[in-house]
Amino acid sequence: MPVERLAAFYHKFYQPDNAVLVITGRLDESKTLQFVADTMGKLPKPTRQLEQTYTVEPPQDGERFVELRRVGQGQEVIVAYHGPAAGHPDSAALQVLAGVMNGSGGGGGRGGRGGRGGGGGGNEGRLYKALVETKKAESANMGMRALHDPGLITATASLNKDQSLEEVRKILEETLEDIVRNPPTKAEVDRVETGMLRNLENSLSDPQSIATGALNEAIAQGDWRLMFLQHDRLKDVAPADLVRVAKLYLKPSNRTVGYYIPDAAPDRTVVPATPDLGSLLSNYKSTVTISHGEAFDPTPSNIESRTIRTKLANGMKVVMLPKKTENDVVSAVIELRFGSESTLAGKNTAAQFAGSLMGSGTKTKTRQQLNEEMQRLNARIAVSGGGGGGGGGRGGGGGRGGAGGGGGGISSANASISAPAKNFEAALRLAVEMLKEPAYPQAEFDRVIAQRIKSLENVPTEPNQLATEMLQRHLSPFAKGDVRYSPTREEQIAELKKATLDEAKKFHDQFYGANYGVFAVVGPVDQAAVQKVAAELLGNWNTSMAYRPIVTSFKKPPAAINNKIETPDKANAQFEASLRFQMSEKDPDYPAMLLAGYMFGGPITSHISDRIRNREGLSYGANARIAVPSEGDSATLSGTVSLNPVNGPKVEFSFKDELVKTLKDGFTEKEVAESKKAYLDSRMVSRSQDAALLNLLASHEQLGRTMKWDEELEQKIQALTHGQISTAFRKHIDAAALSIVKAGDFKAAGVY
Repeated sequence: MPVERLAAFYHKFYQPDNAVLVITGRLDESKTLQFVADTMGKLPKPTRQLEQTYTVEPPQDGERFVELRRVGQGQEVIVAYHGPAAGHPDSAALQVLAGVMNGSGGGGGRGGRGGRGGGGGGNEGRLYKALVETKKAESANMGMRALHDPGLITATASLNKDQSLEEVRKILEETLEDIVRNPPTKAEVDRVETGMLRNLENSLSDPQSIATGALNEAIAQGDWRLMFLQHDRLKDVAPADLVRVAKLYLKPSNRTVGYYIPDAAPDRTVVPATPDLGSLLSNYKSTVTISHGEAFDPTPSNIESRTIRTKLANGMKVVMLPKKTENDVVSAVIELRFGSESTLAGKNTAAQFAGSLMGSGTKTKTRQQLNEEMQRLNARIAVSGGGGGGGGGRGGGGGRGGAGGGGGGISSANASISAPAKNFEAALRLAVEMLKEPAYPQAEFDRVIAQRIKSLENVPTEPNQLATEMLQRHLSPFAKGDVRYSPTREEQIAELKKATLDEAKKFHDQFYGANYGVFAVVGPVDQAAVQKVAAELLGNWNTSMAYRPIVTSFKKPPAAINNKIETPDKANAQFEASLRFQMSEKDPDYPAMLLAGYMFGGPITSHISDRIRNREGLSYGANARIAVPSEGDSATLSGTVSLNPVNGPKVEFSFKDELVKTLKDGFTEKEVAESKKAYLDSRMVSRSQDAALLNLLASHEQLGRTMKWDEELEQKIQALTHGQISTAFRKHIDAAALSIVKAGDFKAAGVY
């Protein structure tokens, strides 16, 4: 893509008359509006005119079929139907229908080709039962993408190489058409509606979520009020509406899977026009109400003054921050720690399955019953453990044990909880039940094993996956047998084929316990009540496997590599670069390296992004980062660029050259001053968000820190000079140690 074309696109579309500014959170309205007027308001009004949409797609004249053949693994069937715009009443019914087909309790998120209403599906959905449960396909889902103009309704199934495309397509179509013959029950519809309504209502309690999620989407659909109108329409959807829209839209003449079939009397669907949103919403008043949180000061000193720390009888640490939140939502995390490098050796696979199967049900509740109970409580609970599978938990640049291990999570298990204050105790009890009493069903274990083996047997062809795997394995300092060792795909398959459910159960029984863990809570809670229930549920649950952090000590990495991976027939390419250096968070240069990493590769104005993306136009995304572990001293500098294969040599040269120039010239006084403010502001914003604040408190408690640590760190960053930062960067970073792996169809591009 020439820089001139990118610049022309930017000047045409990145203009005030083609943009909407959304501001949420704690703010002074008059000052904010004045600030916007003084900044964005001074941008000149463009003189050019944007072209208006000038065609409306006519009704489809018959069923269509298309076949795509290209390099890759796995198979897919996609069935698409023309559907209405987001503003049309049928949009709500179609999203509920997608939820019924997926069994996802609300139609899911944007996820994949399914679009909004798609997601990955659940184990109770009609498509799952028809295709996945019968082992005809690996996964299946339905989605309805709600847009400003009429769009598509899609149903998708993913297959392994041994499954039949034709058979799956037939079952997929029959299952969709069966909605008319066997209408959804009221219970099915209510379950989906409740989940979708709760998703919207919950997003309203999070300023960042509402600004970047539902509200932003509604604006793109034509009017911000559509977010609330959709909420009200969803409440009125009945089973009969699902049958009606299925009859109207899910019929062969409106379907595209590929075949052209002549039809003397085609049965056409006329998609309704986009409603006039001005008239539609002129007298509309939403029924959605929320309670607002307090004006919270996210400075370390204020957080510390309000934080309450205690311990349970067994030694489990409890940290609470009582505060008024949006919609009175309480957020909590239970973090279990167990085992050591020696006691966990050889148990990676058992640990992964012990953790990943915890959400499959408990000794008294099936997966569906757990989901229904969470929906009744309006609670979100995610459990995971063992470094594999499951949701929840916390990620990060290298984690506490360092940025080099493949098994850093083997010694932990987590439950994240979010629920209204009135339901928090019940949600906590449910989360603890999922952690303490998993059912470990054999059928689910067999399904996951088969799915993982099939996935590993499909040799990856995507450039980003191939480049990342090769670079990580090259820089990994661990030998086979170490719990942090990153096994090859062949080694993983061999381990999976030997794995048994009894090993996972035994691991849970031996290692899981709360006595080395942390329980953190943020929200409008009663301290005494929370302490009492925590003592009841977790105070006597102990592991005999003493916890010793699995840390990564710095080892001199192998000689730098510069490898190329050919990925034929791939339009995209990936550039990955990394080097290791010795540093812990206790190092005097740690504050300087934090800011150096931010300036070198963090924001869009950083050295790497500004050069490769902004000035040279070689990529839509380029970044670099420095990761220093909380425990251990094996730190990394890494870089990632997604690009067109033809730009591979230029990207590689620019990345290496910019690193050398930064080491030579250092950072300027002006950019250091600007970056200090931006970086420290970003930390402040992060602490203003309950989820990030919760994770910070839990992490600090595990490490034996208070918010004084953050206060002192930020004071050190504020006091840094550009000379000190440049000196630290030169001291710890050696450009000659940079390892590079790039993957793409370079042969076809005629480069390298």
